Amino acid sequence: MKYLGLDGDSIGRHIERLLIEEELDELGNFSKSVKASLKEIEKLVNQNNGKVIFSGGDSILFRGEFDLEFAIK
Repeated sequence: MKYLGLDGDSIGRHIERLLIEEELDELGNFSKSVKASLKEIEKLVNQNNGKVIFSGGDSILFRGEFDLEFAIK
């Protein structure tokens, strides 16, 4: 059993830039995109007999029989 964690490295900087530039509509769309991406990863993990341990913000932690190639996709 392996544990894999994924974290959006530059997301905080991107959010900060959108706030400074007062691009609130774009920020809302970006937030929806991040949430949708996490949901898609959760779906893939569950479809491959894994278990999501934590999912929130821009991070996800899951376990299962996954190789590094799965995480890179």
